[in-house]
Amino acid sequence: MAIHESQALFYIGGVIGALVLPVALYRLYLHPLSNYPGPPIAAITGVYELYYDLIVSGGMLQCIERLHRMYGPVVRIGPNQLHFSEPSAYFDIYAQGSTVTKDPRLYAAFSLEGSIVTLLDPAKSRSRREMMHPFFSRRAVLNLENVVQTKVDKLITNLRSISRNEQAIDMHLAFRSATHDIITSYCFSQCFDILDDPNFDHPIMTAVMAQMPAVWVLKHFHWLTRLPSRQILRWNRGFQAIMHIRETLAEQIDAYLIDTTRLVSSEHETIYHHLITPSSKQSSRHEALSRGDLIDEAITLLNAGSDTVGQTSTSAVFYVLSDPKIHHRLLDELKQAWPDKDQNVRLAILEKLPYLTAVIKETMRMSTGIITPLPRVVSSHTMNIGGYSVPHGTVVAMGHTFLHNNPSVFPDPRVFKPERWLERKDLDAYLVPFSRGPRMCLGTNLAWAELYMIIGNTLRLLDLKIHNTTAHDMEDYREFFAPYYRKHFHAFVSDRKE
Repeated sequence: MAIHESQALFYIGGVIGALVLPVALYRLYLHPLSNYPGPPIAAITGVYELYYDLIVSGGMLQCIERLHRMYGPVVRIGPNQLHFSEPSAYFDIYAQGSTVTKDPRLYAAFSLEGSIVTLLDPAKSRSRREMMHPFFSRRAVLNLENVVQTKVDKLITNLRSISRNEQAIDMHLAFRSATHDIITSYCFSQCFDILDDPNFDHPIMTAVMAQMPAVWVLKHFHWLTRLPSRQILRWNRGFQAIMHIRETLAEQIDAYLIDTTRLVSSEHETIYHHLITPSSKQSSRHEALSRGDLIDEAITLLNAGSDTVGQTSTSAVFYVLSDPKIHHRLLDELKQAWPDKDQNVRLAILEKLPYLTAVIKETMRMSTGIITPLPRVVSSHTMNIGGYSVPHGTVVAMGHTFLHNNPSVFPDPRVFKPERWLERKDLDAYLVPFSRGPRMCLGTNLAWAELYMIIGNTLRLLDLKIHNTTAHDMEDYREFFAPYYRKHFHAFVSDRKE
């Protein structure tokens, strides 16, 4: 019996080898990308990416950085996938008039098929953007400035309250809690009150952050998204918090769909005014959203609006506190523009402060919310990217961390130096934290407003001292679309006396 089993295994192995070997040889020597450098195993199978995403656990970005050091400005990181590292390639891929389309494989991992982030059809994406853009315009943000200010005030109050216990505060959770409440209040006029937790440790916040690694599981095993909720809960109990968020937003959407006049009594304008009851001019041009589309859009706005700004605020405060000269210069500027700290300062004043603006730009360069290279599919016959002729159907990408850390554009890229933005105005063209082109982030104006108000208020009103956190800690993260930090930034906080 043992002999027969051995023979069977031998024959099975032979059959698999006979099937796999020709594919491997084709991908190595005959595939249209066979002339591009990279690890042979990456050219043969997508398991290479799976290994770094799941086994190394969020290690693909660091892997790509290493591959570029080994192979140069373009690397084959998958059977049909190229990654670039030179600035010109970034602007070729993500240009305003580029014909590339989103690669569905990455975006399917979020299970938000109805949101603007996952829409693959450029025409549908353009239509959705036109509907949503007025709500995120600069005028709209200024009209709802008080919504942001209210949550920033609550953040400062809570930081002061916790500081009385003389304990170090997790600033990462504090800022994430604030941005979570800001985006839900701004977009939905409904808040989960994450800031109400006395230690910035709300179960929704901690559960959502704990789910970040699951994104890569769903990218490689997308069929898991079709499992019933009860089965997913059996696999991952933390998913319950995400279900709660989705159900809460769905209840609000259902109420509006049943009776759209409820929108009239809303505390302030919301995203639903534009998606459920668009203007007559808009409704004649755009397709109505389904209930599922509305829920997916709401979840997308919540996730995108809380994580990126929260992380940037955390990094900005850490980097400023780490350098006494930078801290002193910024504080002097804030005091001159805002002499009476007992009165709120308007966003329009903070926006005019050159050094605060430089600090925010430098932070976004060094610490961006989304760090995964955003893949695009070449839809024309061939496309010139960074001087390379790339064939139709190839998946291409360049993470903006490669542009932000390019020493030919930003000398000493690992050094936090806000002054570079005051010395060279041309650098603005290379700052791309919100991406570029037709699919760039819609919430740029709101994000800037939050950063000015959170960073400005925190550093003007509070005296913070770093506790048990180093620059290495701020760079020690795993890539799960957004950075996932092993250790959070903590600080002792007290009220500023002057």
